[in-house]
Amino acid sequence: MYGSKVGWPIQISDADIYVDMPSNVSGDIHNDHTSDTEFLIASIELAKITGQVIDRVYSRKQFPESFLQREQKLLISLKEWSCALSPQIRLNRDGPVPMNVISLHLQFNQCIMLASRPVLLHALIQATSPESTTEDNARTNIRQTLKTLSDACIHAARHTHSLIVEEWTNGSVPIFGYFYAHYLFSSALIMVISSLVYPENSNDFALFEAAFEILRAMSSHGNLAATEFYDNLECVKQCLDKIRTSEGGHFQSDLSRVAESSTDLAIIAPNQLGSFGTTAGSGIPEHTVPGNYANDMAFLGESMEEFLAQPDVDFLLDPSLTDTVYSWPNLSLWTA
Repeated sequence: MYGSKVGWPIQISDADIYVDMPSNVSGDIHNDHTSDTEFLIASIELAKITGQVIDRVYSRKQFPESFLQREQKLLISLKEWSCALSPQIRLNRDGPVPMNVISLHLQFNQCIMLASRPVLLHALIQATSPESTTEDNARTNIRQTLKTLSDACIHAARHTHSLIVEEWTNGSVPIFGYFYAHYLFSSALIMVISSLVYPENSNDFALFEAAFEILRAMSSHGNLAATEFYDNLECVKQCLDKIRTSEGGHFQSDLSRVAESSTDLAIIAPNQLGSFGTTAGSGIPEHTVPGNYANDMAFLGESMEEFLAQPDVDFLLDPSLTDTVYSWPNLSLWTA
């Protein structure tokens, strides 16, 4: 799980770990001196799936299965993991949710994004290409499948954003913590790509702007990780501005559209933050603050269920899709 944060390959195989899974022990000493067993088991199982994602999506190994077959198996594992959660570690908006449970679901969303993000990057590259190809039925089916995977990535990013913004407005975000800054950065990248690739998702740019301002505020308080992530998003905004002002920019009209959709976003000034990062009067627009986002299985729409139910996903993809993973300028940044 930590390897997924820094973008390094997994160093220890699951097969080399011989320690038994956590279990309950009799007596009151268990409740007094040990962490919640179900939470620990869920975290370990999710870490296993995260390792599989890094190995099967981001490594250069040769696999007998196609890219989509590997994607299908990974998403099925994530679905089964989520369905197997006990009520104690699900997101329940009827009452306060423990911080460790929120962190667990943030990592779940991150795992979905890790698994499906190369597909969204491929969609971005295809959208920036001026070439148009004639569509046939097979290509249409492939395009719909890739759109389904892209939507899963976008839904996970939105859910992550909503959870963090809610914690931020409640003053519960660890202002010097690494993981929340990391999750916010990852979701922000997805939001800006989503707003560019899909016209119907133009409002996602406002979510990107909100994440940008929260990272700015965390950075101003001395969070070193947030400073690095904020600087990276600053570079993203500069690139968008250059494309927007270039005469031949393919996304010129789209960038103008997404920029207009976020003009009502107020700036979160550092002096509007409390000692622990509260945002009373912070200026975050209401449409970026979540309502009921307890369902982190929102990515399982009808098209995704159909994709997961297919007995054999054998679409022949352009090799450029898998090459997309390795064409990213900084692979460790992309896998993070």
